[in-house]
Amino acid sequence: MPPLLCLLLGLSGLGASAAHAAPAGHRVGTAAVLPRGAHRLGPLVPTRIIAAEVAMAPRHPGALAALVRAVSTPGNPDFRHYLSLRAFRARFAPTAATLRAVRAGLRAAGLDPAAVSGNGLLMTISAPAGTLERALGTPLDAVRAADGRVAYANLRAPRLHGGWAAAVQGIVGLDSVNRPRALGLSRSGSPAEPSVTPRGAQAEPDRRGGRTGRLRARSLGAPVSPCAAATSTATQDGGYTADAIASSYGLSSLYSGGDAGAGQTVGLMEFEPFSSSDIAAYNACYGIDGGTTNDVSTVAVSAGGLTGAGTGSGQGEAALDIEQVLGLAPAAKVAVYEAPNTYLGDINAYTDMVQNPAISVISTSWGECEAATGTSAAQAEATVFQEAVVQGVSVFAAAGDSGSTDCYGLSGLPSATQGSLAVDDPGSQPDVTSVGGTTLPSADPATQTAWNDSQYGGGAGGGGISLLWTMPSYQSSASAALGVVSATSSSAACAAANPGVSGALCREVPDVSADADPYSGYPIVFQGAWVSMGGTSAAAPLWAALTALADASTSCSGVRVGFVNPLLYALASDPTTYARDFTDITAGNNDMTASGYLGGLYPAHSGYDLATGLGTPQAAGLVPDLCHAAGGTGTTTTTSSTGTSGGGTSAGTGTGTTSPVSFPAPAPPSAPVSTTTGTATTPTSTAPAPAPTAPVVSSPTAPGAGTGTPSCTPIRLALGDLTLALGPHRTRVLRAWRFTLPAGCAHALVRFRLQIRTSEPGSRRRADVVHLLLAEAGMGPARAFASLSARSAGPGWTTVSVRLDAFRGHRLDLLFRAHRGGRARSRFRITGASLSLS
Repeated sequence: MPPLLCLLLGLSGLGASAAHAAPAGHRVGTAAVLPRGAHRLGPLVPTRIIAAEVAMAPRHPGALAALVRAVSTPGNPDFRHYLSLRAFRARFAPTAATLRAVRAGLRAAGLDPAAVSGNGLLMTISAPAGTLERALGTPLDAVRAADGRVAYANLRAPRLHGGWAAAVQGIVGLDSVNRPRALGLSRSGSPAEPSVTPRGAQAEPDRRGGRTGRLRARSLGAPVSPCAAATSTATQDGGYTADAIASSYGLSSLYSGGDAGAGQTVGLMEFEPFSSSDIAAYNACYGIDGGTTNDVSTVAVSAGGLTGAGTGSGQGEAALDIEQVLGLAPAAKVAVYEAPNTYLGDINAYTDMVQNPAISVISTSWGECEAATGTSAAQAEATVFQEAVVQGVSVFAAAGDSGSTDCYGLSGLPSATQGSLAVDDPGSQPDVTSVGGTTLPSADPATQTAWNDSQYGGGAGGGGISLLWTMPSYQSSASAALGVVSATSSSAACAAANPGVSGALCREVPDVSADADPYSGYPIVFQGAWVSMGGTSAAAPLWAALTALADASTSCSGVRVGFVNPLLYALASDPTTYARDFTDITAGNNDMTASGYLGGLYPAHSGYDLATGLGTPQAAGLVPDLCHAAGGTGTTTTTSSTGTSGGGTSAGTGTGTTSPVSFPAPAPPSAPVSTTTGTATTPTSTAPAPAPTAPVVSSPTAPGAGTGTPSCTPIRLALGDLTLALGPHRTRVLRAWRFTLPAGCAHALVRFRLQIRTSEPGSRRRADVVHLLLAEAGMGPARAFASLSARSAGPGWTTVSVRLDAFRGHRLDLLFRAHRGGRARSRFRITGASLSLS
């Protein structure tokens, strides 16, 4: 395993950590970094009880790192010779003498150590804050977080005295301000995430003719079929039911061979509760588990005096993870580990999961940028993930939803800005598979681009270069043609972040990707209703489900594929298997507009890139190849399905082609925006606002098909009527639609009427604004074509017309975005919105 980079001081200005040795009086770990909006309240009450974990270094760390490589390297004598938990502890846990020395040292410092974890690597301590401050040489302050909760944070890295300190990697639990965050986005928004509502347009016709792939999976052997509610939500929101996404990514070929994940258990890390009735409703829709939740178990993790993740239904992250796995691997079992949302809960939960011998795959959709995670927690996680590798457990983590600037929103870094390049932990861990995001605009995966909706207030797939971990051998040894090491990757970034480390190469993420765009997302049941969600938190459990299917398949013959990264990069290094096993994403980037960073370092391109990794899966080829590399038979029974995998061989006997998607640069608008204001256009007292309706798109054939000349194929985009209401709990609202303008039309015109009501006083009205924006689909920032503020409020209506003549032939996102900058309420009512072509 690559060592921790102690010179991350170049980024954070924080104390260095000792990877495996700490001399007397040496500080280990880091001081807490406060996120934006957090305020220190002064010293913590000395009598407050604080719990923490002393994370110990493994015995023989070099031997453990060597075994990690050996069990995951084909051809090595130890390849796939996994250890049991008992064997791991016997070989790599601290000796009984070392544990006695650590206990004695802690007691001498005034602390009373308690239980040791099953793997022998964590020792619990609990003491009053004043005692901890004296024992560890770090002041503890009370901190009010941006969300109003009162937490605590250590002002210095903890200091240990005595020879026993050499056995300690760090102290986890001295910072409760920073905590893992959910990496999923809902269409309707949530208190923790950007407010994104559905594009709502029906999908464009499948390029092979007929209906889109959303309803085609039934004929490809999928073991589940959606109910009307799931199909309706997918159609309205432009998303994908479980059978449809399985068809697009080739999982249907596994189902047809009788593989639905039976005998496998997927462990899910969650820091929020979920509602069993939501899961039962989802299962009933798809006919999974008899409409029950018998295959879903919950494990309450204890940390810091708390147990589990509370009660209720959470914010939807847990429901998304569980339902995603069940929909794609419906015969697998799901073990949900619910932990208090702190890094103490984080390390305890991962430790408990890896110690469960039934779990073959772990997925997490929670994370935080490396600087906020801190080196103590990161190093403790790294050791647990090493344990996972040698015990044959696959671990997948979401790459993050803040593009290449994962620390966006963190203001405590002395030398960093909101736009600093950063990646997400635990996805950046070298023994974890990091899953990035794409946009899947149609059932054909060849149409995918790097997910980036940040230009209109959404997210973007995480990716970039770790500043904690050096490049693992599976990346550095990949084929040069694959482009893992390139002019825009490791060397320059590591040299800048780590002065004095000549020629350093660092861990790169993501490793792979999948659909993460909320606008092409996944219908789930949450709080009793069907909603659509996305984010890289949806992509990670997709890959976890695929791996569970592989472990259960006849191809693997009972052999776990385990840590997949060495196999993935080896398969991708061969052009033939790369084309068969992956869809290479070659368009888009992951610049996060809101962060202010628009440097364009990480565009998607042919081969590996720091926006989408190796690409998305073609399971029909990938699973047999993974199994063959892992020592299985490498064969599976498949059905023929032409083109559903986007490239290579779709399902054993089918064929298809992969072609990159190109987006022409938009020309300037041909005519300025025109607006007219009056009170006679539409009376407001007699026309109640209709309920918002999903837009309707019809485009039966491609422009100019069969004629050689572009034609103006009729297209109807009825946006309907909608109200964008702003108030104390909803300060931003976004509605968006995606469509393609036929190339042969001479004129394209968007019209709508707008009425504004507000309770904002005087000059504050100008701070509440609605914008009409236009963006090249998935590419570049959106441009405002019309902006009207609440100072135009009144009983009358404003008519807005925007010409789109210069965009014919382009694939576009049309957006209405309302933003409240004042303190009261405003309502923007839009009616008669339509697109006409001629």
